[in-house]
Amino acid sequence: MEKSEFLTRIDELLELGPGTLRGSEFLQATGWDSLSVIGFMALCDEQFALQVSPVEIRSCETPDDLFALVQNSLATAKRGR
Repeated sequence: MEKSEFLTRIDELLELGPGTLRGSEFLQATGWDSLSVIGFMALCDEQFALQVSPVEIRSCETPDDLFALVQNSLATAKRGR
């Protein structure tokens, strides 16, 4: 998934207009909360068949960090196959 599509999914998750996020914003300033964490976990499961933990997600400060988490998790899963 391209970063732009990923950011669009996060926009949708946070109920923001398309193209709102650029990636470097602090998540806490975007309305990110515990329900967003759960929604992101579901998104990762549905879109990528990834299980990411809330602890991993909470360590992310920006949408770019979330994207890196997904990319790293996908790379790790691919190596494990």
